[in-house]
Amino acid sequence: MTVCIGYTGVQFGDEQKLRLFQREVDPATGGETWVDRTASEDPASDVICATVGSLGLFLVAERAVLEVGIDIKPGSDPNTINLGSGGTVPVGILSSADFDARTVDPLTVTLAGAAVKLRGKGTAMAAAQDVNADGVLDLVVHVETSALELTEGDIEGVLEGQTFGGVRIRGADSVRIVP
Repeated sequence: MTVCIGYTGVQFGDEQKLRLFQREVDPATGGETWVDRTASEDPASDVICATVGSLGLFLVAERAVLEVGIDIKPGSDPNTINLGSGGTVPVGILSSADFDARTVDPLTVTLAGAAVKLRGKGTAMAAAQDVNADGVLDLVVHVETSALELTEGDIEGVLEGQTFGGVRIRGADSVRIVP
């Protein structure tokens, strides 16, 4: 079914970034999450619509980017990357008290423009692992070194992606690029 919500009289920073979220409860864990169900939007009419399978709580919000902690080459300092080495660069996406990194869709993740390396059947090279020894599982992805859009002068690698629920994430860590 299609649900449309009007938002007349509400101020947003950028109506082009509006999304319609529906609250879902995971029956296995009881945890709640907001899932982006946006199907169409008409900023001129102040209406946004979603395609849903059930009714529930809805939220009109601007799509924000969630800043997350990352660790390029976990356990390494400095994070030296040899652009000519081939292979992959591991990146830990860190969980926190209010963010479970395992909810990140590895197929959406890029580091400095490089996508996560895929295995034989198109499965992302990613695994849950506690990389910072805080007792909480993080997500480690591997990006192809040859695809990194970095140069010798770069001092930071930026990771972008999104969760399975459609929340965009961004994180940065220092890098040292060698030829």
